[in-house]
Amino acid sequence: MEKKGIFPLKYPRFILLTNGPPNQTPVMDIPDEFLTAVGEKIPNNVKIQFPNGRVVHVHYRRDSKRLTHLDPLYLELGRESGFFLVMAYKGNGIFSVVVIGHGSTEIEYGKNRCVARSPVMWQGWRDQVEIPCICSRPPIPGPFALCLANGVEYQGRFSSEDNCIHGLVSITEDFIVEAFDILFFTYRGNGRFDLAIFNTSKVENLLEREIIETDSSLSADSGIEEEPDIDALVAKQGVQPNQGDNGPEDVPVSFERVLSWSNVHGSCHGVHIPRTVKPGLREWQSGEDITLQTVRGSWNVGIVMNNRVLERMESIP
Repeated sequence: MEKKGIFPLKYPRFILLTNGPPNQTPVMDIPDEFLTAVGEKIPNNVKIQFPNGRVVHVHYRRDSKRLTHLDPLYLELGRESGFFLVMAYKGNGIFSVVVIGHGSTEIEYGKNRCVARSPVMWQGWRDQVEIPCICSRPPIPGPFALCLANGVEYQGRFSSEDNCIHGLVSITEDFIVEAFDILFFTYRGNGRFDLAIFNTSKVENLLEREIIETDSSLSADSGIEEEPDIDALVAKQGVQPNQGDNGPEDVPVSFERVLSWSNVHGSCHGVHIPRTVKPGLREWQSGEDITLQTVRGSWNVGIVMNNRVLERMESIP
């Protein structure tokens, strides 16, 4: 598989198997890793929201870290057990849930058409994995893109003859996939899969990775960005460099950065802005809000002035 691309941030999730019997009031333990990833207090009264908009009200006990009074949830599931529930906390006491039925595929929610999803138990280092045939609706093309939680994108192949995804060895080489991990596939259409990996503690592995700037303007020895040639930039872009307060207003200059990896928590996100890119006639201000436009959408980000960047920006004429 060929890997490339970046992916938007995700809510932390965990997966569990519903238990019973239905004539008893069940409880659901929430993993400690998930609560740590949430990073906030969950209220006592919470809602569980289904993809079709249906909402059930249950209770959360902080002392035992579990969901209780789940009768409304089991009523919604027809008082059956043996479902996989993929839970994500959206804040404000709201959990979202995806229900995987007995055929290892997502159930139908009333009149709403569901997205094709399927969990698969990882069973060793191999190059392919079989998924249920229901995932072939709508048809899946042969070549496809497989996106992981941290934004890394792989190119693989789907075989409609044996309903197998081929080309997973490179994922196991790049990331830690252990026995009994659950691989959770979501087909987004147009030959695109999302792949979530849930570890043995039932929490999604967000696959943290520091970003690596692979732009050619970075120095391999020092890691310091080389200064661009202003004259060459003017000749190429047809713009004038900053001429001071009495000169014409700067025309924005675009620049590109290629990120090989993405840190989902954002602690290592950072892109050095070239000295030629300035907001008009003024300098950048620390904490200034700007919009980052990517192929996946727009994000509001801020300017951080570290010593090296601040020193270089003060030297700009």
